[in-house]
Amino acid sequence: MGALNSRGDLAIAEIAFFSPAFVVGVAINFKQGFTGGVSWIYLVTLCILRLIGASCTLYMESQNDYSQSLEETAFITSAIGTMPLLLVLLGILVRLHPRMGSAGFPLLIFRGIHLVGLAALVLSIVGGTKVQSSDASSHNTGKDCLEAGSIVFLAIYVALALLTILTAFRGKAIPSAEKALIFAGVGVLPVLCVRIVYTVATSWSSAGSIFYYLTPNVVVQALMQFAMEAISIVIYSWGGLTAPKAQPLDTGDVYKDVEEQKMTQPDAGFGGQQRVPRQQPQRNINDYRPGRMIRNAIASRN
Repeated sequence: MGALNSRGDLAIAEIAFFSPAFVVGVAINFKQGFTGGVSWIYLVTLCILRLIGASCTLYMESQNDYSQSLEETAFITSAIGTMPLLLVLLGILVRLHPRMGSAGFPLLIFRGIHLVGLAALVLSIVGGTKVQSSDASSHNTGKDCLEAGSIVFLAIYVALALLTILTAFRGKAIPSAEKALIFAGVGVLPVLCVRIVYTVATSWSSAGSIFYYLTPNVVVQALMQFAMEAISIVIYSWGGLTAPKAQPLDTGDVYKDVEEQKMTQPDAGFGGQQRVPRQQPQRNINDYRPGRMIRNAIASRN
């Protein structure tokens, strides 16, 4: 077993953090009952990706075995780590807005962002595979994919940041039990910004730069990637543990309440004055005898 360098030390730190974070993430998913949207599962996904990547790096550094498959696995898990952090924030917004009534945004907006995010994820995976390929001719294509994916990640972050800020300004419409989630969403924005900047910088860097995607500076990687992801997970975990279990929305009850409200409220008459419904006289079966009906009709004319 060879002596570990700074990259191996960083891998140990990642394993030490993401192992308990994985347990907390699983606990949050059980607490939420897997009904709080798919957002919380991405906490677990990120922990798994980081544990796999750190394990591969630690093995390469300790065994001095830099096989292509290990390097490719470590690189891809690092390249796609940005997306789970964005998807957790997206899931928080998807949970909040249907509960905000008329102040909420249509879910179609968030579905569009999710689809764009999946495209960025595919670009990152393809790019990571090609830049680690033994075929040198595919390296340029791989780098182009990484650059395109990083720009899409940046665009998604900007969109989510704007939506989160707008949601916070409409905080009065958020149920009090759910406010911890918007606090977590706003609190994670500056941390995610640093993480996204690192993704863009590494994707567009060239050889010799401290951000060069194949050999990034370990200190920069520790501060702008590992530390930012760790802080994000802590903030998200606080929100997930603090917020109550998400209950499915019953739109039928909402419509029922509206209809009952309409039935109990008097109509407005001319000039905005409320019309009092006319009280109908109580009738019995004798009122429907022909003679009685004729006398009632004559009396009503008079």
